[in-house]
Amino acid sequence: MNLDAPFFDDIAQRPEGSVVTWLTTGDNLRLRALYAPAPDAWGLVQIHAGRTEFIEKYAEIIAIFQSVGLSVATCDWRGQGLSDRVHKDPNIGHIDQFLDYQHDVVAMREYAKSFDADLPEYVLGHSMGGAIALRTMLDTAPFKAAGFSGPMWGIELPQIVTTFYPLAVAFSRMFYGLNKYAYGTNEISYLKKAAFENNNLTFDRAQFEALRHQVLAHDELNIGGPSLRWIDQAVKECRQLVNAPAPKCPSLTFLGDHESIVSSDVIKKRHETWPNSELVILPRTQHETLMTAPAERDATMRKMIDHFRKHS
Repeated sequence: MNLDAPFFDDIAQRPEGSVVTWLTTGDNLRLRALYAPAPDAWGLVQIHAGRTEFIEKYAEIIAIFQSVGLSVATCDWRGQGLSDRVHKDPNIGHIDQFLDYQHDVVAMREYAKSFDADLPEYVLGHSMGGAIALRTMLDTAPFKAAGFSGPMWGIELPQIVTTFYPLAVAFSRMFYGLNKYAYGTNEISYLKKAAFENNNLTFDRAQFEALRHQVLAHDELNIGGPSLRWIDQAVKECRQLVNAPAPKCPSLTFLGDHESIVSSDVIKKRHETWPNSELVILPRTQHETLMTAPAERDATMRKMIDHFRKHS
């Protein structure tokens, strides 16, 4: 472990007392990870970020957790942020298999527990991080309670794509390969090309501009579209996650009423068979349920913190 990984404080305020570290996974990849302690901590939250994301995005969320006595750990997943890229094209979002992300979870948890060995563990999973967190819960059940933000338990795809998906993958595997950019995507990240007026992340202009500023200021944090293999693996993982027996861990999920990236129907289906769970539909909200106007975000965070405290 080498405690000298960078944090870009020109785009986010570094969490109080935080340590940013290079970690090595069990399969020998390098990850950038952050641990942020809370005074008189009563719990440890592990933030599982979404596809394309990085530590700096969650600086304000981390500070809120710290202010109520929750220490925090998070990392850049393999293939994004400053962690090792796993494709010869560093701009493509790629994974060989979704279970590979569990190597990153193990490394991050071991790092966090080296500081807070006796604290109860919680998880906040956003988007792809929601899929990674649910897989962890199904396989090892380490968390006292879980919070989710627009979890990727299903991907919102056009009906024609869903209908012909198996045939398209088989054709691509045979003639094109699955290590190329998914159709309609390229090396340019979404936030670099999206305009606020038609974005599918947040209705709050200040939050949108802050997210956009981060990727424009540090191009090394960017990734573009996913590979066909990432899509293939993500769809397969989502099908397994939604059909698996529900974990015993209590959960609270926030879903925007204008969600268009992950499947709202699948999220609702997952909750129907999860007895110890609550689904909250947030009005006038898109995919980023925590990147909203401050008053709305703070109300959502209070509910999540109360959920964690209830299970402390």
